[in-house]
Amino acid sequence: MANIVVTSTLNTIVVDFGVYSSVVGYKIANFQKRMISAQLIEDLSFVRVENSQGIHWSVSYATFQEALVIDSIDGIAPTDNEHLFDLLKDLMA
Repeated sequence: MANIVVTSTLNTIVVDFGVYSSVVGYKIANFQKRMISAQLIEDLSFVRVENSQGIHWSVSYATFQEALVIDSIDGIAPTDNEHLFDLLKDLMA
């Protein structure tokens, strides 16, 4: 089973939580693009993603402490956390 796979449509972001389904409590979630924000942590160790209800996740392109690993965003595998952040920001634009 894969880690997190993110895809997008015109107005939504679809997140397949893969192996993290049991941790987050659901397998697939849909979010309105305008209701999601992302913040690159200063030391580049992970990206913090938050939805409009204040639920947040630490995500990374590779295994790092408690961060959830994202395999791809719209078919593109991030090469580092700065690239992951850029992919997420592009996705939300």
